[in-house]
Amino acid sequence: ILFQTATTIRFEKEIASGSIAVTKYSSINSQDDLKEISSDLKSLCFPGQEKKCKCLDPMQPGGREGKLHWLKAVQENKDAASSSEHEDADVVFYGDSITEGWKGTSYGFPNGRKDNNLAVYNSLFSLEDGGKYKGLTLGISGDRSVDLLWRLQNGELNDHLNPKVFWLLVGTNDMGNSWCSPEATTIGILRVVEEIRARKPGITIVINAIFPRSFMKNGHVLKKHLGPPGRYSPPLWPAIQAINSQLKEYSDSHEDIEFFDSNDLFFKDDKQLKLNQHLMYDFLHPSSVGYKLWGDRIVQKLDELFSSSR
Repeated sequence: ILFQTATTIRFEKEIASGSIAVTKYSSINSQDDLKEISSDLKSLCFPGQEKKCKCLDPMQPGGREGKLHWLKAVQENKDAASSSEHEDADVVFYGDSITEGWKGTSYGFPNGRKDNNLAVYNSLFSLEDGGKYKGLTLGISGDRSVDLLWRLQNGELNDHLNPKVFWLLVGTNDMGNSWCSPEATTIGILRVVEEIRARKPGITIVINAIFPRSFMKNGHVLKKHLGPPGRYSPPLWPAIQAINSQLKEYSDSHEDIEFFDSNDLFFKDDKQLKLNQHLMYDFLHPSSVGYKLWGDRIVQKLDELFSSSR
């Protein structure tokens, strides 16, 4: 209750001040509908972060083609997506470092802080290792929605890939790295969803709620991180809540879209305003324990989806 009260008050203040725009996305049924809304976008940049803002047009593919490590990771994903081994996948995960973290890598290179994640993933999404479902993970560290859109249009969403479910988690880098506005971030996420819908009609898409995150050393989600004058980082949680609310509204109005929110897992019990570092070691990326709890919830959701489709 304390968590809901504190965050709701902050959320309502942000809306009242105009720093968070509230747009109705439930009527969107195509990329053209989304383009019409994006044409009225007031600003690409997060309020107060214009100097740091590197936000791109959320309707257009971006990509990081000048980054060799990113291109390496893209090629590895394309190879995996084209492999006959994954033609019968139950679920394909698209996203950024949180999604790539399932494999214990960053840009395809082993990451020591994520060593135990792959075993957790295999126990859930590898049939050979006792998992209930067969999964394929196509995430790349640092990706924004525009980067993922580029990947989908350049080999990672091909004719071979026809799972029962596409699972999408992206958006945190749009705000936290490029300082896109909440509305630009929402449009970017939905642009990716509409790309998948157009090219893979009838396949269920699950939009995973953007994870909570904090720039504070104690993991508090409602306090700004103070730096040099003009360089502070505002708390993103109110904006994340607004985006997740709009993504849920969109999902609820489309039969083939599901919204999934397990963010309660990552908060401590004390008022739930601080993230649990045991489950989210840097207050953004899950630990292996965090991945296990999140993964168990994903399996429960897949159980629900597959039982209802029988």
